[in-house]
Amino acid sequence: VLAGTTTRAPAPPATPRNLEGALARVRANLAHFDRPAPAPPTFAVGDPVRTRRHGHSGHTRLPAYARAAAGTITAHHGAHVFADRNAEGIEDPQHLYTVEFDAAELWGNEADPRDTVRLDLWEPYLVCP
Repeated sequence: VLAGTTTRAPAPPATPRNLEGALARVRANLAHFDRPAPAPPTFAVGDPVRTRRHGHSGHTRLPAYARAAAGTITAHHGAHVFADRNAEGIEDPQHLYTVEFDAAELWGNEADPRDTVRLDLWEPYLVCP
């Protein structure tokens, strides 16, 4: 011990919190964004799609790098709150899909040909190729 310093015993381990109670509170407060489907889905798993150019100036969850890109539907998640319209205060449920893109489709020939990118995209962003 150096002059003018003191040593302390290590603090006792923290008392475990009531994790079950915390989990129950989290589960009770979960927001759900799935909604009844307004119409049957347009696409199915395995379908080829192309994203729209989507040049509007409002809110969108379609990334600029994925516009006008070709991909394949890998999952359908049902209908959910469509964020673009929800940003305007309008709840407009739309089908939500996972779309897989080859990296080269998004990033060009410099991309590793083994890489893919998966994006969750709403049906209004997608068209048949």
